[in-house]
Amino acid sequence: MSEKKAVTVTIYKNEYTLKGDADSQHIIDLAKYVDGRMTEMGQKSSAPADKIAILVSMNIADELQRQEKKNEENLKLIENLEKTLDEFKNSSDNAVKNAAALNEQADQIRIQLSQEKERNQAAMDMKIKADGVAEAMKKQVAALTAELDQIKAGFNSTQTTTHELQSALEEQRKKTQDAENQCNQLKKSLESLEMELAAAREALAIAAKAPASTANGTAMISDDRFHFLIKKIETVLE
Repeated sequence: MSEKKAVTVTIYKNEYTLKGDADSQHIIDLAKYVDGRMTEMGQKSSAPADKIAILVSMNIADELQRQEKKNEENLKLIENLEKTLDEFKNSSDNAVKNAAALNEQADQIRIQLSQEKERNQAAMDMKIKADGVAEAMKKQVAALTAELDQIKAGFNSTQTTTHELQSALEEQRKKTQDAENQCNQLKKSLESLEMELAAAREALAIAAKAPASTANGTAMISDDRFHFLIKKIETVLE
């Protein structure tokens, strides 16, 4: 058994390594034919490569079936001619002459039939190669589709993470704003307390300088008022 030859060919801008018993040049010629048919179909259609391969395969299969039908018709014609030839052989000398002419015509038809068979075989081989190319392209498209789905999934995950980070940032901004508002309120409270503390200190200083009581009935700081000022100062200091 002869070793199958490996030939690298380019079909529709993609390289393929094909193995077969046929001559390398024959495989290259088949690949060029398929490439030409796919290129021609691709110029007429915007379909992806796998669909282009299927359309070309369908066209080749249609041509092959038409050729097979034509071969069958030729075979029937040859059979009819051979029957007619046999009838002429049993006839007179004139029939023999006519049979000779028919023999010549039959030989020509046989030659044509042989040529058609060769073309038919070449078309069948080409169809097999085209089917293999179409299957390889389908697998390649499936792999690319799976890779695209992974990329989409990663993109969606990134969008979700980004949205969560934005939400967290917005929440942190709100907390920061609330803290700033509380700080401003505390500042205001501190300023108010500082003013009250200053007033309390001033009142305490005045009370310390004033006599405890006067004979003419002037006002004096009571013990309750004094303790109140002391508690106020302690509250402010806290």
